[in-house]
Amino acid sequence: QLDMAKYFSFLVGQEVKPTDKVVIYAKNYFEKIGAVIAATSKEVLQNYIVMQTIRNDLRMVPAPLHVVRDTFGNGMGWDYSSRDGSACIQRTLERLKFATAAMFAQDRFMAKDRAEIEDLIKNIKKSFEITLPNMEWMDDATKAAALEKVGLMLSQIGYPDWITDVDKLDAYYANVDITLNEFANTINLGRAAFQNNVKYYGLPVDRNRWRAVDNPTLAGAYNEENQNVLVLFVGILQEPFYGYHYPKALLYGMIGSLISQIFVHGFDEIGHKYNGIGQSVDWWTQATAAAYDEKAQCYLDQYNNITVRGGKTQVNGEFTLGENIADNGAVVIAYNAYRLYREMGGKDETLPGLDLSSNQLFFLGYTQNWCARVTDDFMKVILMYDYHSPNVVRGEVPLMNSKRFAQTFKCRKGSRMNPEERCQMWPTF
Repeated sequence: QLDMAKYFSFLVGQEVKPTDKVVIYAKNYFEKIGAVIAATSKEVLQNYIVMQTIRNDLRMVPAPLHVVRDTFGNGMGWDYSSRDGSACIQRTLERLKFATAAMFAQDRFMAKDRAEIEDLIKNIKKSFEITLPNMEWMDDATKAAALEKVGLMLSQIGYPDWITDVDKLDAYYANVDITLNEFANTINLGRAAFQNNVKYYGLPVDRNRWRAVDNPTLAGAYNEENQNVLVLFVGILQEPFYGYHYPKALLYGMIGSLISQIFVHGFDEIGHKYNGIGQSVDWWTQATAAAYDEKAQCYLDQYNNITVRGGKTQVNGEFTLGENIADNGAVVIAYNAYRLYREMGGKDETLPGLDLSSNQLFFLGYTQNWCARVTDDFMKVILMYDYHSPNVVRGEVPLMNSKRFAQTFKCRKGSRMNPEERCQMWPTF
């Protein structure tokens, strides 16, 4: 067995006692890894570590391996070539993430943008609170706990403020030695990021602090369930997902539904294991858990019967269940937030040249999020390893389950987009 206390003490640079509590995301892995290491030669372990390091960035492989790398990349729809310098730019964004985020944010994310996203999140929370009494699968005790959790939920929008302070930014990279050796630079920057993260070990949790592993330049967002924080990178708060000049219907349908998707995770089969400040406390009652499972079964059965690529491949409804429920919740909650915005006096804006109502524009914005060109090989990888359904499924099925969508577009009853039976978890205004 591995001496985990000794191992973690080495990593964090201070004593980690056997009695210290450690959050483990793969308990089964740690229970078995000791036996695997003991039964494996040092040579194989060394080769494995080197291979995993290289795998993290296939652009670093030496010239003799470029053919293998590019063959793999072409099948996945990835381009590792650097003829136009884009690969070098990408590596800079990844390795010097906070420095590049500071430069990017100064030009592409203004105070008015942050204020608008803050208002949008407020409306998402408020609309959730308004519809909470109609959440039939939650009992009163669970609804009270959910209401408390919404009130305690925080948001990190764009980037950490400290990166715009030159002195603090210089201090963050003070121990990084940049050379002409790309591999060495990658290792040095990774080590610095790790050190900047573990220095907080043993200190009280600060729910407002951004994680050192976050890269604000990425087009991403997530729910940090163990702190009850919504994290939105400046990289995703850009066109096509967000634009300050967008009509509000489009804004709520696009970035609003993406935010609502991660919001839902705070109240699903994972989120119920963490309370309002991120502590490991299950706030669902047994009755609520049973009712949720009954609702979830509908989604499981529905997605299990969905095929893509002309019926050639099938979605795994069980593997993708949590994200499928969140996708369906995203449409409903974002729509509710938009209706709340309108009820509070918000403008009924449309787009010139399009004969679409504001409600139709909302749903158009939602489904536009999932437009993508996907190769057959990459689709196979998505279906095997991704907890999300393929984009085409994410763009269509939640709308099939939406009564508001069918009403808005006057879909014929019994048609594909207005089926006789629907799966519904979240109540609509």
